[in-house]
Amino acid sequence: SPASGTITPGNSTLVTFNWNSCGMLGGNYPDVVLLNSNDPINPSISITTNLTLAGTPVLAIDTTFMVFDTILENTSTGESIMLYNNGCTDLIITDITSASPMYNVGVTTGTIVPGDSLSIPVTFDPTTFGTFNSTLTILNNAGDSTVCLIATADGNPIITVNPPSLN
Repeated sequence: SPASGTITPGNSTLVTFNWNSCGMLGGNYPDVVLLNSNDPINPSISITTNLTLAGTPVLAIDTTFMVFDTILENTSTGESIMLYNNGCTDLIITDITSASPMYNVGVTTGTIVPGDSLSIPVTFDPTTFGTFNSTLTILNNAGDSTVCLIATADGNPIITVNPPSLN
């Protein structure tokens, strides 16, 4: 701004360039601005520019808690959660851990590019019976997040025979 104008001999004017970065991903954007004038010696001047966008990742999770089917102890069942990057630069997952050894995480690190997603398999693998409430912690460069985990394991059936033997 201004887009056009007149500069009298011996004077100068400040021209401001504005870029609209809406919808652009983080990164460097080199470009050339062409300045046209009625100067007979330099009718056109190329001005090299570079726009640097420092984007931020945005983590979105498809659920805040996972409820597993009730199973028998010493068996397993699995569910998955989806992680999405709604930001404009890479989302870097540095670690995913469960607070309980009854839950196992299939993918613990990864990079999600803007607009993409990552499926995280979680397995409930109880070695005893009971209800197991825990959390899944997702460490990442957008701000750490947690997901609640809820599952129940029933005890294995016990078979008794009475009388203990047949004649």
